[in-house]
Amino acid sequence: MATQFTLLARGANLDFNPWKPPNRRPDHKQVSSIRGSIGGGASGGRRRVEISPPGLGSFKPPNLGYGSSRARDEQSRKSEEVVESMMESLRNGMGSWHTRAKTIWELQQMGFTAEQLYDVALVTAHLQTAMVVASKVYDSLVLAQASSELLSALESNETHVCSLYELRILSSKQRKAAAEYVVEKGLDTKGAEELARAIKQHERRAELREGFSPLPGDCLALMHYRAAKESSQADEKQSLAQRALEFAVSEAAVEKISKLLQNV
Repeated sequence: MATQFTLLARGANLDFNPWKPPNRRPDHKQVSSIRGSIGGGASGGRRRVEISPPGLGSFKPPNLGYGSSRARDEQSRKSEEVVESMMESLRNGMGSWHTRAKTIWELQQMGFTAEQLYDVALVTAHLQTAMVVASKVYDSLVLAQASSELLSALESNETHVCSLYELRILSSKQRKAAAEYVVEKGLDTKGAEELARAIKQHERRAELREGFSPLPGDCLALMHYRAAKESSQADEKQSLAQRALEFAVSEAAVEKISKLLQNV
């Protein structure tokens, strides 16, 4: 039978059982019975007294940190292994260029400089920048719901890294149309740069734009058509107009360029 402890307070008995859960408050009637002049002073004020049985209360054992050093060492070892694996994938050209570009970006976020990456993975600073930017252009094409055929063609051919880099100045919608044109026509880096510039000029310059659609071919045609109109040399004017006619895709653009050729 559990041992009982009794507290006498102004004639009232209050029983405590040490085997009860700690911090359980006494019964309401028991608390009321010990109200009185305890600590009430001369004013006769009445103050409620609540007595809790012995127990842990709010005591919390201290955190001695057992095993924390080992955990830090293990985390550090795993981090080093991950970094070494990432560096190895760059050195050996493992995975697609898009995957390696993501790896370069992650290492840069860890604090590695372009020089450090070159020393370890032999990827030049210029190529690091081109790959990271091209990967972001590629990701924007994914969000623009480019076809799987286009994405596969871009990711499987590393020559498209620099081409996609040139398309960075375009909007997502413009990038999709431009990337399709680059793959379809087999444009190199210089051709991609010229295409991106032509698309931006079509967007920003209204001069002579009437009749030329925003399609990539018409944008290139307009750029050469403008150059032909501005040239004062007959041979150069004709050459530029012929070049514009090769790019033109809309009937209105073809008609406009053809009239220029007739007047050369």
